[in-house]
Amino acid sequence: MPHKAVDFLLVGQYWSGPKIIREGPEIIRFFVDKNVEGGVFQYILENNPIKDDEVIAGFAPMHEKINFKTLGDVDENKDYLKPGTTWNETKKTPSWIKILDRGKALFLIDGKNFKKILLNGKNLKGLYFITAKNKMDNFWIFKKAGTSKKNGLIK
Repeated sequence: MPHKAVDFLLVGQYWSGPKIIREGPEIIRFFVDKNVEGGVFQYILENNPIKDDEVIAGFAPMHEKINFKTLGDVDENKDYLKPGTTWNETKKTPSWIKILDRGKALFLIDGKNFKKILLNGKNLKGLYFITAKNKMDNFWIFKKAGTSKKNGLIK
């Protein structure tokens, strides 16, 4: 059966509150819509894969379908994600999101503990692996193919 490209979305999520001096979002979310019932899956990433070729990830189930076509940035000055909702599970802290990248994902291998994905976004382009390192602790590695965290590109 031929593989079909599906939508992916890379989102940075921020929260308001006390001013903290730090660069970037507090959570990076990587979503893929596999176009099947309950088919949106999400990984919470430790760092931004646009800047880092290898990042630590954790799988997080989705409780609602995301409309990838209409989802856009939620600007902190105009609107926010209300607390106590699926996207913002805090009790009182408003949150907002920024779309970091979107595009198509082609699953070449879609195993339970290993995924080989060809991404074609504005920033994330090329072959990526999502590998379970410790299934008991939900510890995954999201890595661009052909790179090594230790020394950059492998020759």
